[in-house]
This record gives sequence, C-alpha cells and structure tokens, in this order.
Amino acid sequence: MEGYAVRFTATIFAVTIFASPGYAGCTLIGDSIAFEVARIVKECAVDAKSGLSSAQVIDRVHPDDVLFVSAGSNDWNNPRLEENLEAIRGRASARVVWISPAPPVGAAAVDHIASFHGDGVIHFEVSPDMVHPESYEALAEQIREFLR
Repeated sequence: MEGYAVRFTATIFAVTIFASPGYAGCTLIGDSIAFEVARIVKECAVDAKSGLSSAQVIDRVHPDDVLFVSAGSNDWNNPRLEENLEAIRGRASARVVWISPAPPVGAAAVDHIASFHGDGVIHFEVSPDMVHPESYEALAEQIREFLR
C-alpha cells in the first residue's frame, strides 16, 4: 500500500512541475497577429482567427490571469472601434495586454483604452504590408516579458 502512495505522489509532483510555468494562465485572442504569434508563444492558449474585426473579438475574451488582445488591425477605421475595444476590456477578468495595431488610428484607440485601464501595450516593428509584424519572434519575446 505504501508503494502505491509513493508512486501516486511522484506522479502528482511531476504533473505540477510540467503544468505550472510560473503563472496561472494566459490566452492570445484576436486577429491574424494573435493567431500567428501563438505558433511561437506556446505557453498561452489561443482563440484567434485571421480577418476578425474588433467586434468579433469581444466574444473571445477568456478569464485568464493574462489576456493578450490583438484587435483593430482589420477595422482601424471603424467609428465604433473604441467602443468595441472597451467591450473587450469590460469582459476581461484579469490583466490585459494589448498588441497594438499598426495603423495609427487603431493604435491611438488601443493606447487610449489601455491608458484608461492601466493596461500594457505592445508595439511592434511593422512589415512592408503595413499591418503585420516584421518579426513574430520579436513580438513573441515582448509577450513573454509580460509573463515573467
């Protein structure tokens, strides 16, 4: 009987080591930027899809310790962008870090919402397409800084 208890304890201990990366949880939500960087940032769950508007991101909010949000790249000129970003923020139950869209109008909207709530914002070097990051590896490293 004692041998069984020792093996059980060792199994639980091993699961704890591998399942606990130093934070309770994180999710990347949003558009293609979140989707693509999630291929590198495997520490976080992902709920993202290419082409999503900020309104479509609202229902993807997850109750994690850190929520990384990429929204506004596809609808930076939407007159309701700030309203949608505020709705995303309103559903978040914990820490939010925004991945700023490249278009200046979208970036200003994200900066405004983030500033109001005291959220972090990640800006990235833009690729020649003027939308996506020049380096997803560099963006991933910026995301991991918020997980340390």
